[in-house]
Amino acid sequence: MATEVNDLLDSHPTPSLLVRADGRVLYANQAAEKFFAHDEDGAGTGRTPLTDLTDLGGSELAARLRQTAGASNWQPFAFQFAAGPRQGTRVMLKGRGILRNGDSQPNAFIVYDDPGRARMSAHTGLIRDLNREIARQRELREALDRSLANEKALHRELIHRVKNNLSLLSALIRNRSSETESEEARAVLKDISFRTQSIALVHNMLDRTEEIEVVNVDELIGELCDLMQEALCPPGIRITHDTANLRLHVSDATPVCLLINELVTNSIKHAFEDGAEGEIRLAFRQNGVDKLELNVRDNGRGMSLPEEGASHHGSRITQALATQLGGRLEHTYDHGTVWTLIFEPEVPAQAAE
Repeated sequence: MATEVNDLLDSHPTPSLLVRADGRVLYANQAAEKFFAHDEDGAGTGRTPLTDLTDLGGSELAARLRQTAGASNWQPFAFQFAAGPRQGTRVMLKGRGILRNGDSQPNAFIVYDDPGRARMSAHTGLIRDLNREIARQRELREALDRSLANEKALHRELIHRVKNNLSLLSALIRNRSSETESEEARAVLKDISFRTQSIALVHNMLDRTEEIEVVNVDELIGELCDLMQEALCPPGIRITHDTANLRLHVSDATPVCLLINELVTNSIKHAFEDGAEGEIRLAFRQNGVDKLELNVRDNGRGMSLPEEGASHHGSRITQALATQLGGRLEHTYDHGTVWTLIFEPEVPAQAAE
């Protein structure tokens, strides 16, 4: 068994020594023979007494060796070579006590503590800490994802309820309108109902597409035009649209729908004589990099607009909506009335996929 142990130690790449308290080397494996060599050749010189190799004084070295020999755990052990090819080099060792058969006092079993191995151990610790941090961050991210999913679900539920409530409100207004005998009251209720439906369109699209913030403005304006064509337009008047394929935030989409409703309704009421044929054309596109442009054009006789400084309910609504969008609403005459709004959206519009 002793031979097998010696063979194992001899072949091990770590320099290993068995040392008496007086510094005499009792055993050195092949790696130690070369590492602790007293001359350049290094053959068999690993058994040179440590007192001849170290910068430690004899009494100090003896004290360190006795301390190491009496320890049952690995103890740090360091010195600087005082002679030989490694002169001036500081080495880090570790040792513990060992008692061989026939020895009355324990000896010190000392091995070279490779700094590279220490660095590897430090790297291993850093990697372990990093893995723990990654695991913690993963848990935080999963918790955040769950929280966002819950918030999105609540937001969708809110959108669904708002859509249903707007539909109910619009139905109640229409029902009240059918019951009143006043033509003026019926007209007012009809306008309110249609404004409510314009807002509901945005929430219907959000609910249908399972979005919570953005809508496809091309689809939205197309649906609004179809609704106005069916509900508001007399025979002979057509509503068409040319709309960029953009995704618009709901904070901008809702006032845009209301503004289109007001401008188209005014054109239907004022731009065409009874029985006249005509077209109301909508265009919505990007204007430059950051801005959007809305045009509502009719080819009717032109609207009778109030004088400067005058005001009526419809103009107050359109100007309030333009102000909400942060734009300026202007009109010109070109074989009909042309309304133009240029504004910078609250959230930049994005091209729809």
